[in-house]
Amino acid sequence: MKQKKHNRFLAAFLAVAMMFQMLPMMAFAAEDKPLEKGQAKIGKTVYNSVMEAVKAAPADGSTTTITLGEGNYTLYNVDGTGTTGDTTGRTTKGKNLTFVGQGTDKTGWNIGAEVPDPDKLGTEYNGDYSFDGAGTVTFQNMTLHSSSADYLGFIRADKTVVENCVINGKTFYWGYTSAEFKNTTFNAPNGDYAIWTYSSPEMTFDGCTFNASGKVINVYTDYGAGKNDITVNFENCTVNHISGSLNKTALNINDSNMGDYKYILNISGSNQVTAERDTTTCTQLFGFGGKINEFLKNSNSGRTEVNIDGKRVWENGKMQTHAYTDGEKEQNFTRDEGDWTDKGDHYERKVTKTCNYCHYTTTITQTGYKLEYELNGGDPAEGADDETYKAKIVPENEKVELAPAPTMPGYFFHYWDGTEGNFYGDLATIKMTANTKLTAQWGEEPPEVPDTPEGPGCCGEVTAVIIAAGTTVVGYYAGTELLRNCYGLPYWPRNRSELALMLWEDADRPMPESTLLYPDIGQEEEDMDLQHAARWAMENELLPDLNWDSSKPEEEQKFFPTYAVSRAWALHAWNKAQQLKQDA
Repeated sequence: MKQKKHNRFLAAFLAVAMMFQMLPMMAFAAEDKPLEKGQAKIGKTVYNSVMEAVKAAPADGSTTTITLGEGNYTLYNVDGTGTTGDTTGRTTKGKNLTFVGQGTDKTGWNIGAEVPDPDKLGTEYNGDYSFDGAGTVTFQNMTLHSSSADYLGFIRADKTVVENCVINGKTFYWGYTSAEFKNTTFNAPNGDYAIWTYSSPEMTFDGCTFNASGKVINVYTDYGAGKNDITVNFENCTVNHISGSLNKTALNINDSNMGDYKYILNISGSNQVTAERDTTTCTQLFGFGGKINEFLKNSNSGRTEVNIDGKRVWENGKMQTHAYTDGEKEQNFTRDEGDWTDKGDHYERKVTKTCNYCHYTTTITQTGYKLEYELNGGDPAEGADDETYKAKIVPENEKVELAPAPTMPGYFFHYWDGTEGNFYGDLATIKMTANTKLTAQWGEEPPEVPDTPEGPGCCGEVTAVIIAAGTTVVGYYAGTELLRNCYGLPYWPRNRSELALMLWEDADRPMPESTLLYPDIGQEEEDMDLQHAARWAMENELLPDLNWDSSKPEEEQKFFPTYAVSRAWALHAWNKAQQLKQDA
């Protein structure tokens, strides 16, 4: 009998032990189980309603994260304050709450009554008092539902944060200290605003998208008017015009009732906005609604400050700079250019620009330089006339393509001889920085242009590639770059100066035989390397002599340091210089 009792005891003990072994598995299974519609969870604890979860959250200054399941949630008509003097009965007062949904397509939160009371339209009493006295209330990953009625929102919450959410409808009330919207999409009611800057001294829109039909954000309040400055931060946002006519700018301002305070708008980042363009502010970003009736005519009362990327652009009711405007960005101006006046070494004229959007007018003094041609006995090129070579004034730093090379029976055009020792080929492009007179230079023989050198191995193959691909720029430059590498050129010289210096440096800086200095190269100590390189290169016939008048004394013969050289010429000169090194 005692043995049977012992066996029964042992069986019971084993049963209890197995139960305790299964408990972690049961807990794990419960923890892993998805929330049902309407349920909420704090940590591992699941509640059958969001009300139960909120009541369980402590009011000790910490933040409680409440995970929501699928479905629509609300605390509308809940008394957030609880029993006076008894924190245990509180729902939301004094609490910091973060609500996390399952996604904007799965979890919703109703702001206020599902259907606003028509008897309370136009008053705050359609608003949602469920977070009255709450600290920071955060909504993440859900859709918040409002309506088209006025004065909806969360009344008397301290701070609100909305992140990665969708807000359908119009709202007024958000955090009474601040409101932040991050990566949130606003779907405005048809023909109405998405949001008013009504109760929050500071509102931030960061990376938000607004889908609207004429109106977007109403920068206006009567609740906070004359109590404090109201700051609106608008950064990296997108405003899409969905339907209807464009009516207001993205940020529509009425500062007429701000008293001794003002609106401060900080616009920054990359904002993509399609909205009405304000004819006063000349932008789609912000404006004052235009003077369309008695109510709006004073909306720009001087109590608004606008900063774009940290720079003040609007203050005291006036534009501080036109640089930020649509007119400036699009260069949509009407230009009135005055006559050029000769100032000796340059020309000046008055240029007036008027913006076609806002009629902002600026007048500047523009500097220009004369470009003139001396054909030096030649005639206009075929298809050109005297007008082509007529002197003209060109604005400073503007690039201009030179006239085509003229012709002269029995002679060949070599180059344009410009001022300050500058020389240009046919149809060269120059930037105007000084008065420039170009004189045609002629020779009895055509300018020498060497053939592209051929070499053994890869270089010979590359030359063939250039010839085969000669009709394409890509083929040419790719081929010549391979040639440079194959022949060992350190770089492609752009003009005679760079070519002479490159050859001279490669030859270990030899001194020329002549001590004469070229008149078109500087005479100072820092110019001596180029003087020696140029003289040595000419003595060894590495560069062609461009002096067509051989009757001039040797000391008057020029080097033409800025005259452009082709890549073919560079290869030709390089090969010839390498042969000189071998023969030495």
